[in-house]
This record gives sequence, structure tokens and C-alpha cells, in this order.
Amino acid sequence: MKNFSSNPKHLKTVLKLIATLSSLISKKAEGTGPVKHYLDNHGGVPLWVLVGYLTIGNISYFYLVLDDSLKELIAKDFSQEYKKSYNQHLQIPKNSIEDVLKSINLFRNVCAHEERLYCFKLNRPPRSRHNSNLLNIPSQNLQGSLFSMVALLKLVLLKKEHKNLLGDLAKLFKQYQQSFPSLQFNQILTVMGFPKKWETYF
Repeated sequence: MKNFSSNPKHLKTVLKLIATLSSLISKKAEGTGPVKHYLDNHGGVPLWVLVGYLTIGNISYFYLVLDDSLKELIAKDFSQEYKKSYNQHLQIPKNSIEDVLKSINLFRNVCAHEERLYCFKLNRPPRSRHNSNLLNIPSQNLQGSLFSMVALLKLVLLKKEHKNLLGDLAKLFKQYQQSFPSLQFNQILTVMGFPKKWETYF
């Protein structure tokens, strides 16, 4: 318990998370994988081993209930990686990492349940003004759409990875832009939250 937030509103989430982690370790301890190896030889399982078995949802809740000082250290790590990758200093705050994780979890759930991704929009968009300043993208374009998810990923992906994502999207858009005779493809992009000349924002 001492490793997590002492905020009373997080208590239920902390208890659920500890139960999830304990259950996971218990199940994997019966096999022959790395969890059993670390339990048998080191008396515990490092987080970097355990994280491979966690869902995106687990990781999102994990970060949410961490102590603020640890959240700050993680955000600092992402800031340093951003500087190395983009050759640009950007101080990414802990709240933005939280925004990214929450958004990823919700968008991932849409994909996992084979729902319509292109028109999905978050009921509670992340802090658009703050992330707008970080990404230099107008806040009206960061209102929980698919475009805003693509934009937020820039904060946590290496430049090469994010560039590949943008390139793949551009190819898909080009491939399908003539496939909808009943409406202009720009209308579909608008539903997805992609502004005109969206590539210029990156």
C-alpha cells in the first residue's frame, strides 16, 4: 500500500490493482516462465517482468494510483526520451502521461470489441488546452477524436514510430479516398477529427 497514492479516492483502485497483480503472479507461478523463475530464484517479481502480462487498462490504472513523485519521475523519463528522439526540449507533465494512458485504453477497447473506430470520440476529452500548448496543435482539434489520439501518441512514441504511424495513415487515406462515391472523403476525415492539411501539425 505504501508504494501507491495515499489519496482516499484512489483506495478502491489501489486495492483492486494489488489484487490483480497478486492473482497474476499466483497464476504465472505455476508455470515455467519468467515469473516462476524470479519467484524461485530472487523471492520477488520485478515490475519490468510483470508488465509484459498486464493489459493497457491495468497499466493505465497503475499509473493513475502511483505516488505523485514517482509519476513525476516517469514523466521526466518521457521528456528525456522526447528530447533525444525529436531533438527538442519538451517538459511533459505527469497529467499528460495520464491523459495518454486513459485515451489509449479507451480507444484500444473500441478496437478490441470491433466497434466503429473512425467515429469514436471520448466522452471526457483530455485537458485539451494544456496538451495543445505541448503539441502546438489548436485545442479544438484535441477534443477526444481519433486525430487527438494520434496527436497525443507523439508524446510517448519515438519520432520514427510516430512518423511511421502518420505515414501508414496517409497511405490508408489515399487508398480509400475514391471508395465512397456518396460523400467526399474529407467529410469522413472531419468525423475522425482530422483537420485540413493535418500532416502539417506534425
